[in-house]
This record gives sequence, structure tokens and C-alpha cells, in this order.
Amino acid sequence: MPVSDSDCFSSAIITVLKQVHPDAEISDKSIAILCDFVYDIFLQVCVESENLSRLNKRETITSREIQTSVRLILHGELAKHAVSEGTKAVTKYNSALAEGEDSDYNKFNIVTFPVQKIHSLLKEHWLGSIGIGAGVYLAAVLEYLCAEVLELSGNAARDRTTGTKECILPKHIMYAIRNDQELERLCRRVIIPDCGALPLVVSSLWTEPEPVNENENENEVQDMFKTSLVF
Repeated sequence: MPVSDSDCFSSAIITVLKQVHPDAEISDKSIAILCDFVYDIFLQVCVESENLSRLNKRETITSREIQTSVRLILHGELAKHAVSEGTKAVTKYNSALAEGEDSDYNKFNIVTFPVQKIHSLLKEHWLGSIGIGAGVYLAAVLEYLCAEVLELSGNAARDRTTGTKECILPKHIMYAIRNDQELERLCRRVIIPDCGALPLVVSSLWTEPEPVNENENENEVQDMFKTSLVF
């Protein structure tokens, strides 16, 4: 991934962290992992949006294509809340435009993620035009997913930290994703670096062994002894 694409999400991730866990800190490796996570979701949505536009023979990617792509990629409650956040962001943006305000993304405080940068990245991947609300919708979805992972990672860091101040490490991000059913399904083919392995004990090992019937063992021994005498 280009360095510029990675850096554009770093400050936004830290800002979102202060919203969900004001007292928590985060390591540089964890920020890099979350940047890759956000950029990977962006690429998935971008590819799905391109396919939908080609299928519908449209030259413009709008918030409708972004919304449909989000529904195809995410699952369950994760998709439901992501669509809700994207819809609210686009509604606020359209309301501001209806009031006669400038269409510059930087003048709006609708989402924390850089809408202008996401809009530019969409243009780099699509030869056609990009709708005004597409970048706003996608930025809101990416911010929601990042906030969800940060909240669960912060909880994991708090539960596993003995010090006074928790710090989110790569292993805490791994705990957050692998222990959540919908995030695990989204990232089932993703390898998180520098996080170790998730503690797992096979369920069959927890079952108690069946009690041994001593009478049956004695009968088996006697049958074997009788058989040997016959031969």
C-alpha cells in the first residue's frame, strides 16, 4: 500500500480512539494494522462499486453503489449499523448543501475520516465520475468499522492490562476481531502481524472421559484367557 494512503488514516484513527476510549493509548504497529484494515475495506467496497456500475451501465459511482457494496461485504448487525451511519452522514451533507453552504468537504464536521482523500482514492480506481455523496458515505462506513474495532480492542487491552493505563497492542486487535463473529467473518482470511496466536482449546478436550466399567474389563480378560486355553 502506498505510504500516502496509509498516512491519511493515522490521525483519524487516533481521533476516533479518543472518542471511544479517551484514556487509552495505541502503539505504532497497531495504528499501521488499523490503517491496513481500513484500506482493505476501502478496496473491497471500491471493487464492488465498480462492478455494480458496470453491471448497471453507469459512468458515475454514487452513494447508492457504495451502500449496496457495503451490504454485500458486511454481514448482520455490522452491515445494519454501517448503512445507518453512512445514510445519516449523506443526509447531513445534503441538508447542508440545501442550505446554500459550500460543497467543500473540509468545511463540514460530519465525519472524522478524511472525506476529500477518500474521494480522491475513488477517482484513482474509477475512470468515470464520482458522486458527491459517495465519499461521504464511504468515509462514515470506514469510521464506524474503525470505531468498532477500537472499542473492542480497548476493552481487550483493559481486561488484560495490569498497569494504570491501557495501551492497544496488535494482540488486542486480534482478540477484538477473532472473538467477534461478524468481524471474524469479515477478516477470516486476514493474518494480523505481531499478534501471536489466539488461545484455543478444542472443545472435545473439555469433556470428561467416560467411566470405565471394571466388570466389562474382567469379562474381556476372562474371555481372552479362555480363548488362549483352547488353542
